[in-house]
Amino acid sequence: MFYAQPYTRDQAVPAPQPLHNARATLVGSSKKSRSPESRMEETRRQAEHRVDNFLKYADRYRLPFTHEDLKAKNNERKPSLKGKYEKVCTSLDKPEVASRPFSAQYYDQDGKPLFFYLGNRWLDDKESEKPIIDLGDDYDKQYVNRRYEDMKTGQEQGRKLAFDGIMGNALHSFHESTQKLCSALQPTVTGPEIRHDWSQDDNPRVMRYTVEGSDKQAEERKGVIHLVQGWIQQGQKDKGLFLSSPLVTSSKGIGEVKCYYNKTSMITATLAIMFKKLFPASYKKYKTAFEAGQWFETDPGPWLGRAIVYKLQGALHSDRKDFGPSACFPCGFFSGGEMLVPQFHAKFTYLPGHVCIFESADIWHKVATFQPSPHDPTRNGTTPGRISTVFFFPKDSYDILKDKEKGWGRLTNYGNSGELKDMIPQ
Repeated sequence: MFYAQPYTRDQAVPAPQPLHNARATLVGSSKKSRSPESRMEETRRQAEHRVDNFLKYADRYRLPFTHEDLKAKNNERKPSLKGKYEKVCTSLDKPEVASRPFSAQYYDQDGKPLFFYLGNRWLDDKESEKPIIDLGDDYDKQYVNRRYEDMKTGQEQGRKLAFDGIMGNALHSFHESTQKLCSALQPTVTGPEIRHDWSQDDNPRVMRYTVEGSDKQAEERKGVIHLVQGWIQQGQKDKGLFLSSPLVTSSKGIGEVKCYYNKTSMITATLAIMFKKLFPASYKKYKTAFEAGQWFETDPGPWLGRAIVYKLQGALHSDRKDFGPSACFPCGFFSGGEMLVPQFHAKFTYLPGHVCIFESADIWHKVATFQPSPHDPTRNGTTPGRISTVFFFPKDSYDILKDKEKGWGRLTNYGNSGELKDMIPQ
């Protein structure tokens, strides 16, 4: 059976193993006969083509502030700031407030990239180099003819959509691979963390759902897994970098993680192409630091860390301990879960495969309330609920790695076993 067992206060509820043995799959394609190298090359080619079209045809907006303005305000860390943004999120997180499913690009007053949402576009909307729209203080401009109901009306009239995110077999494979990893490593919730909302449930460690076609109730453990190839241990900044604990918990865990990186490499490569095109300067910095810190060769990078938020409700936050842009997308079976961005009053439809890449250290964000959709896990072994994967680079890790040689982390155990110059025979 694939259903999680009934929950007791003294028992963790494991994520069940999916039925399929997922493999790395070509993004947007069902072809399976190619070699891994040729499939990766084709994945990157497709990703470049699609992100080029996104940059050409997706709506562009100029925000009424600079990135430096955001940094200065966030550095003050005033409690009133978060309270202000919480009120905005509360006003947005209502069923009657429509979300935006259309792809969008957001730039600051100086033209610097801040936020990219890769969702849907009208296929017949081929106006290249769209004029940038100044939002000023009228944030409603971003919703003109761009609400969810506008998309449904257009589809009823026969208009076709292009999709800028991650789709098809690759997304299904990613879902299965992530559930398999969480079955082996087990996500955890250790306390009331700032990024995750405990108020949504009487037991934050358990997700409950109804099995489709029956009145059977099932339960499953939820939480977070941090996979970071070199970060500072909490409260021990002077001791340098270490692998995050899920990577080294057991020999089984190490094997599962390596396999997970390999099976999800096509999507990671797709996100890397998006990142390179959207934030070219940041990508160059990340790539150099990642090559210095990379431990698992099956992870193509350039993000050093991943957070798997397994069926856990998110709270409003900014990722102030991260360096530069992060990327994220959901998978699974759920309703709700829109991406809320209070600094410019945005509510994005955030369904499986929709991608956000943005300056997450300075842009506050929250995933709206979501519910697991009824789903029969005997179809493929995957269970209901929302899984989000966040690709990030810890700031402390970047500061240590940015000037290191390629392979430094693996060859020196992140400097804990000496430096490269001391290891090379004279």
